[in-house]
Amino acid sequence: MPGNERFYEFTYGNLHFFILDSIKDEPQGNTSASPQAKWLKNRLAASTSQYNIVVTHYAPYSSGQHGSVAFMQWQFKEWGADVVLAGHDHDYERLLVNGLPYFVNGAGGASLYSFKPALPETQMRYNKNYGAMRVEATNTTMKFQFFTRDNVLIDEYALGDITPAATITPTQFFTPTATATPAIFTPTATLPPAIILPPNLINPPNNATLSARFDFTWTKIYNATRYQIDIDNNANFSSPEWSTLRSDTIYQIASMPKGIYYWRVRAKNMAGIWSAWSTVFKMTVP
Repeated sequence: MPGNERFYEFTYGNLHFFILDSIKDEPQGNTSASPQAKWLKNRLAASTSQYNIVVTHYAPYSSGQHGSVAFMQWQFKEWGADVVLAGHDHDYERLLVNGLPYFVNGAGGASLYSFKPALPETQMRYNKNYGAMRVEATNTTMKFQFFTRDNVLIDEYALGDITPAATITPTQFFTPTATATPAIFTPTATLPPAIILPPNLINPPNNATLSARFDFTWTKIYNATRYQIDIDNNANFSSPEWSTLRSDTIYQIASMPKGIYYWRVRAKNMAGIWSAWSTVFKMTVP
């Protein structure tokens, strides 16, 4: 690794990563007054990137088994960080500390931990299944998602300008808030019933050619109780050849006449609110 090989920085597109050594035997220390912390403060101040991401093993804030690590509670926000990513506790947790998002993501494979009582800063936490985060960054927005290994979206959070474009596609994930604060999506029991995400189509892939085994699959959606799949030979779905409701995420058809078909799926939650339709996939039966 660059420099002293223990803490360092690198850029990737419009992202600037600052990797810290939070382990207790770090030779230069890891308190907020250590040479490492002074290095971080100076490098954050010099950064010209759109987003500054701090990465540390020990979690400054956590309600997991290990809990918060006080000596890593540096002045990240004041120094210019946009988000802090941590591990150590084998669970997933999102916290908001003085307006700065902190993520604990240690649910990748080792045994999952139980939680202690939630912290006042806790926004969302999950330890029921293994999973991973997906982060997508543009010039104006950074989107954080946590998916289980079953491809169930558990949590979603956005930084930056999430004002929708003039045309909103069915797969747009964000709903802008009335204020300039980041939109927060927390799929818990308190989630407003109107918020439900559209499924992502899996198989057959877009533009597939199939002559047998017509199995249609899509992703599970958190808090969805029902799915509707439409399959039509017209892209406008004016008169679907097949339209059915499912409680699972697979639909099988024994045979299909030759032709070009389009298919889409939407989800409904316990309150009876339907999501937007998924993207439309096209397939050919030769």
